Amino acid sequence: MKERPWSCALSREILVGRTLAGGLEAVRPSDGKPLWKAASPSPGDRAATSNRGVVLPGRGSSPLIQDDVVVTMEAGVVRGRAATDGKVRWESDTGGGEETELFGDPLLGDKVAFFSLGGGAASVYAVDVRSGERLWVEGFTSHDAPTAGYGL
Repeated sequence: MKERPWSCALSREILVGRTLAGGLEAVRPSDGKPLWKAASPSPGDRAATSNRGVVLPGRGSSPLIQDDVVVTMEAGVVRGRAATDGKVRWESDTGGGEETELFGDPLLGDKVAFFSLGGGAASVYAVDVRSGERLWVEGFTSHDAPTAGYGL
């Protein structure tokens, strides 16, 4: 990877990293051969520190890999990309806008990705990995619940 990786996901065919600049880079794990890049949704911006840790440009999530789909969230939109070339297959707008906060790392279930979102009201956003269809959104009982993992 050319840019400094922040968080990564690995499968047998691909290693995908969210970079400190907010973009994504994918390489072949067997030999490190570059496969594709996806630009930051906020090009030119720099990572910043807040009371919740490092905030990447575009507020990008760690990547998730299920079969041949790479799932991420950036700027309030969950995207499914083809693992082979990084082309966007689908998008699912969380409705929170570009400043949507992400609490903790996303989780991957059986073909379902889960994102803990903040902002006006904290919630869990569930999306189908194959189609990008929003399955459900459920609010937390307390806005402060997802910050417990950060010791706040």
